[in-house]
Amino acid sequence: FAGLPEHLPEVLVAPPRIFTPYNAQATVHLREAFWGILLPVTVHGRVSDIWRAYLTQRLLWDIGHSISFSPAHVVHDRVAHDYLKDFQSESDLYLKSAAMVRFLSEWTSNAPTLVERLEQLWAELY
Repeated sequence: FAGLPEHLPEVLVAPPRIFTPYNAQATVHLREAFWGILLPVTVHGRVSDIWRAYLTQRLLWDIGHSISFSPAHVVHDRVAHDYLKDFQSESDLYLKSAAMVRFLSEWTSNAPTLVERLEQLWAELY
């Protein structure tokens, strides 16, 4: 990563209880977290991957896992598009993400399995 001392590894791990947004482009989910590829369908596609990242991170903490970031392995060639439409499509990100992260930070579950926790969390957010 540009600007970091060279002796550091090229992987950054987000500590538990710290939310970091990531999108659906060039991401890898290990087998233990494959359930984390599920995208919410009740919001615009430009919002769903970021919110999915927050949901996934919250549940990863319950199973002792975390997310990490490494330098990009792909080059993203952007096509021309309407930035105002993008902004309007992403309005939930700007207006509701803080409340979601606050909810997720305080959320707890006594459900004994990950599947039950996943279902419970998605239902409570609905």
